Amino acid sequence: MQSKRADVNRDGNDVAEHPDRRRYRSPRREEQARQTRMAILDAAQELFVDRGYVATTVADIAAHARVAPETVYSAFRNKRTLLKTLADVRAAGDDQPIPVAEREPFRRIAEADDPRRKLELYAAVARDMLERGVADVQLVVRAAASADPAIAELWDDLKRQRLVGATALATHLAEHGMLRDDLTVERARDLIWLHIAPEVDGLLVERGWTNDDREQWLADTLYLALVADTG
Repeated sequence: MQSKRADVNRDGNDVAEHPDRRRYRSPRREEQARQTRMAILDAAQELFVDRGYVATTVADIAAHARVAPETVYSAFRNKRTLLKTLADVRAAGDDQPIPVAEREPFRRIAEADDPRRKLELYAAVARDMLERGVADVQLVVRAAASADPAIAELWDDLKRQRLVGATALATHLAEHGMLRDDLTVERARDLIWLHIAPEVDGLLVERGWTNDDREQWLADTLYLALVADTG
């Protein structure tokens, strides 16, 4: 029977094994690594939006982030994973593993009693996401989807995630008796999904709408489409 492997010192000699040995963790180093990852993500976002995903290389991102290319590969493995991580972090607002429904802005939406207030809070969350560059990143993914099957899968996944979020809001409104009588949950979901599409926001930006304009438009339009009695 093979014996348990002992540790070996630099000269190749066996040394006593320490079963209770724990890997040393340095909070300072972990925070530095996190800051490096965020700097790489910021650099990647700027270049992807400016040049496009295909035209941007890992070397470009590394230079813009002032790190070595090996650091980018070590943190994200490849450019596809970097783009996916960027989309996830921008949607969530940080890199913490906290479910969306448990985040404070979404709890406030769930706890609001008035439907108009719910939709105002929802529009504020959408604005925050857009200001973090969610729409810009998603449009980068959409543009790159035709050139890379893996990115095409990512684009499909992002659309599914948006649909899941729209479904959650429509279901929540229906469960609280706030949807218009002539609307099904499915139709309400589709209306929400349309209005928060990055393509729609991009068109409004082209027309010179400010962040305040678009936030107010989204709250008002969703209220009229989902809640207000137009009869």
